[in-house]
Amino acid sequence: MLARLVGLVAPVLDAAAPMLDSAAPGRLRRRAGLVQAQPDAEAVPLTVDALLEQMGNAARTLRLHPDYDAEYLHWLFSELEAVDFRGVPVRHLVYDRSGRVAGWYVYYLTPGGIAQVLQIAAPTGSADLVLDHLFWHAANGGAAAVQGRIEPALLGPLRSHWCLLSRSQLALVYTEDQILLGLLGSPKSLLTRLEGEWWMGHRLLWRGGGHSMSTSPRQLAGEAWSVVEAACRGHLRRGRRGMV
Repeated sequence: MLARLVGLVAPVLDAAAPMLDSAAPGRLRRRAGLVQAQPDAEAVPLTVDALLEQMGNAARTLRLHPDYDAEYLHWLFSELEAVDFRGVPVRHLVYDRSGRVAGWYVYYLTPGGIAQVLQIAAPTGSADLVLDHLFWHAANGGAAAVQGRIEPALLGPLRSHWCLLSRSQLALVYTEDQILLGLLGSPKSLLTRLEGEWWMGHRLLWRGGGHSMSTSPRQLAGEAWSVVEAACRGHLRRGRRGMV
C-alpha cells in the first residue's frame, strides 16, 4: 500500500512559509515535498477511446495487461460513477510540456478524506510527472491524502515522492501457471485495482441507504446480508412455483 499526505499539511506549511524561507531560503519546504506545486503538465479526461489507444501502445512493452474493449470500458466507467460512496471518480490522461502522453490515472477523489487510486500507468517512463499531477489534483480537490496499491513499475518513483509504504495482505491470486505468477511482481505487468473488486459495492445500498464514510462495516454487512437473503427467498419462491 502507498499513502501520501497532500492536503492537511499544506495549509500549515503555507502559513509557516515565511519563517521557513527566512531560516533556510525555502529549502525545507521544497525538500519536504509536502506542499504540492502545480506540475508542468496538462491533463484531459481519459475517455474510453483514449484508454483503448494507450493500452494498445503499452501492450508493446508489457507482458501482462488487461485486454480492454469498448463495451467493457463503457460499463466499467458507468459503474465507477454509480458507486459514489467512495467519492468522485476522476480519470485523466496526462501530457508533458511537449504534448507527448506521459500516462494516465484513475482515482476516487474524497474531499476532506483519503483519495483512493484505482490505476496509474506511465508506459513511456514518465511516472514522476503522472504522480506529480495526481498528487497536485488530489490536493487541490481537498483530499487529505492519497492511497493505493503499489505497482512494481512505480516502486522507485513512489519512494522519491516521499510516500509512506506499508505491507498489506488484501490481494488474493490463484494460478497454476508459475510464469504468470512471476509476472505479477514484474515491472512488465499492469494489473491494478481497476481490474479487481476493491472498488465495487452494491450501489443501491450506497445511494438508497444514505450511507457515508462513517457507516460501520458491520452496518453495511448487515444490510448487504438482508439484500442477499431477500433475493434468495425470491429465488426459492420462483423455484417452488416452477416445480409445481
